[in-house]
This record gives sequence, structure tokens and C-alpha cells, in this order.
Amino acid sequence: SYADIRVWREIISEIENREFAEIQTNKLNRMMQFAEAVSCRRRILLTYFNEDKAENCGHCDICKNPPRHVDGTLIAQKALSAVYRLKESVGLNMLIDVLRGSQRRDIFLNNYHLIKTYGKGKDLSFEQWKNYLRQLINLGYLEMAPDEKMVLKLTPASNRVLFEKEQVQLVDMQTAREHLAREKAAAKARQKSPRQRARNQLFEHLRELRMKLAREKGVPPYVIFSDASLEEMAAKAPTSLEAFANIAGVGEMKLKTYGPVFVQAIEEFIAQTGFIPSPPTAEPIVAPMSELKKPSAEITLELYQQGLSLHEIAEKRGLQPTTIFSHFTQLIQNGEHIDTSDLISEEETQKIIAAQEQLQASKLKELFEHFNEKIPYGKLRLALALKERREGVGL
Repeated sequence: SYADIRVWREIISEIENREFAEIQTNKLNRMMQFAEAVSCRRRILLTYFNEDKAENCGHCDICKNPPRHVDGTLIAQKALSAVYRLKESVGLNMLIDVLRGSQRRDIFLNNYHLIKTYGKGKDLSFEQWKNYLRQLINLGYLEMAPDEKMVLKLTPASNRVLFEKEQVQLVDMQTAREHLAREKAAAKARQKSPRQRARNQLFEHLRELRMKLAREKGVPPYVIFSDASLEEMAAKAPTSLEAFANIAGVGEMKLKTYGPVFVQAIEEFIAQTGFIPSPPTAEPIVAPMSELKKPSAEITLELYQQGLSLHEIAEKRGLQPTTIFSHFTQLIQNGEHIDTSDLISEEETQKIIAAQEQLQASKLKELFEHFNEKIPYGKLRLALALKERREGVGL
């Protein structure tokens, strides 16, 4: 769900190794793209594992309710030709900027402006190109190389488009927007039916078991199960694998790996304590908010609302100021209305927005270098988040 995405982004933002954090962010984005995709699910999965499949399955949710398509052959040819001429050395954002004829300094430094397809995609917006390129990736005409900083690579299917005149059908942008809107509405509707949860003695018992397993495997506890999953186990006390499979966060692999261990622990706890599961309720049974682990960004917001400055919050929480800046950016992206005048002036915001639009910059590094490295990344991110909120775009 989108709530899960928010939680995982929060977890990733706390990772100090930025290279590892970037890899995890790319994986999360790829999974989110799969969930939001408007292409055949089976075809996407086969493509991910390097199996070239040109036909749709006809059985997944997308195939059973097919979206409207447009002839995307010319779009695909432009994109694939650019990747070929750029020697498969750039990522998605740079490819879009080359296709749209961006005046970015690094494009000219690398002579990307000299390729035949430079500026041939000016008729499409940045977001349109991003949507179509993701479809081409999902359909197997392009692939991203995670071990090479996610640069785009050609595939056998690319050759069929470039040299064998294969036609490419892409979903039109309006349909893609409608599909995303339906997904968000469905996610919101699911959130209106909260699962039964509790924080009690069984929860603490299961949390200790989770910690023990995490130490044995050398992984963070949340990799075993999230707190939300443990809360539901604590409320329902499942004593069979069938019941355990209905707990949120228990997939086929976790059921097989951890199901027997947790079910046995629950049975033993009930036998030793006489514990009786909570009766089903319409609302989740949870501890007071003060006892729950709040998202890091919300803790930062509370301290800011108490009058603490950015540096005071960083010192109090033992975090870097850049991390606190990222919290404010995240809060704004999530729809929080915050007075940011103490963090960034309106003059700075307008200066950054103007530079981003002038340079058509898609990477913060370009803006950072444009301002001679005098404006920190935190302020750059915050200014662009404010721009998106004002334009009503959101993330």
C-alpha cells in the first residue's frame, strides 16, 4: 500500500551508507512501478528475469481489463536509438533530458548534444517521457542495470524495434493517470477497514522472538516482521498455519520460513499464561500513541512545532542537519502544511526554482554546481518540494 511505501522510505532515509540507501530506493521504486504498471503483469515479471516474451498472458488484472493503447512505435524508436547512440551509458533522467534537448552543462561536456536524436522528443513533457520509458522497461524493450547505477541497456526486443520494424503499443497517458487514481482510491478504501491489532504481553513475547531470529540471521528486526504484523498476531493469536497466513505481512515465503516458529511460540504462550485473544472489534486495539514508535519525520515536526530550530532538532536527536532537512521535505511531499520560512527564505526558494526551470535540471547535483556549491542539498530538495506543492503535483 502507499502507507507501506511511506514507511519504507522512512526506513531507507535513516540508512547512513548512501550508496546502499540508493540501491534500496531503486528497488522500492521498481516494486512500486510494478504495482502501478499498466502492462501485463506476467510479461513484466518474465522481463525482469531476462525472458523475452512478446505476448501478454491474458489472465492478469491488466489483461482482463485492458487499457487504451496508442501506437508508441515512434516513441520507442526515438528512445531506443538514443540509448544506442549514447552507448548505453546514461540513466532514465539523462536520457529524457537528451531527448528533450536540455541545455544542461554536462550534456554539452559529454557531447550528448551531437547525437542524432538530441532534441527529437521536445513534443513530450518530462513526465510523459518518464511514463513511456517505464512502460518500455516493463515490456522488455529496455532494462536498468542496478550494478551500473541504473543506466539503461538495450535488450533483444530493442533490436526488433530498431531493425525489424516491430510495432510497439503503449498505454496513453490519460489511461495511466486513471489507473493510478483507481489504485490510490482502492488503497484508501482498504485503509478504512483497519485490521485488528494489540500491544500486550503476547506482543512483547513475539517481539523478543523476532529479535532473536534477527540476530541469528544478521538482519534488522523489521525484515523478519513489522511491528504491525506482530500487533495483529498479538490480537488474533493464530494457532494454525492457515490462520497465520491471514496476518498482514505474511507472504508465502515468510509463512514457510517463520510460520511454524511463530505459531509454536503463540501456542506455548497461551498454554503457559492462559492468554485469551482479544475479541474482534471494528477499530484496531493499539497502545496509546505515545507508546508507539512514530515515524522519524513526525518526531522532527513535533520538535519544530515546539519552537526548536533545525540545528537544535539535529543535536537533540543525534542526527545530521541534512537528515532533518530531508524530514521536512518528506513531510511537505506527504501533504503537511508547514511554515518553512525559518528553514528557507522565499527569495532562496524562487532562486532555486528559477534555476531548475532554466537548466531543466533533473538532478540536484546540477543545481548544487550551478550555485557554486553554496546552497546545501537539503535546501535544494526543500525548495523543489515546495514548488511541487504549489503546483499541486505532489509525490
